[in-house]
Amino acid sequence: MRYTIDPHARITPEHPDGRILTNARGDTLYTTNPTGAWIWERLSEGLDTQQIVAQLAARCGLPRARVEREVLAFVRELEARSLIRPVPGRSS
Repeated sequence: MRYTIDPHARITPEHPDGRILTNARGDTLYTTNPTGAWIWERLSEGLDTQQIVAQLAARCGLPRARVEREVLAFVRELEARSLIRPVPGRSS
């Protein structure tokens, strides 16, 4: 599935400990580690979740099933916090 970044969402500059995601409305503040920030960047580039899973599994050398569980859980959390939303009518 593809997602779009909420137009009000912002991410802080890179930092070794991770980054902070927020929105301009000020009702969401979410911290993420460097891997979460990497996933955010891929979402902002328009990659779908399966592309992100494949790239991250290859990058980290972890089993695809484990990476998929973690990526989808992170994406669900971002969606629940209204930082991203699904792109209607598109799935992959």
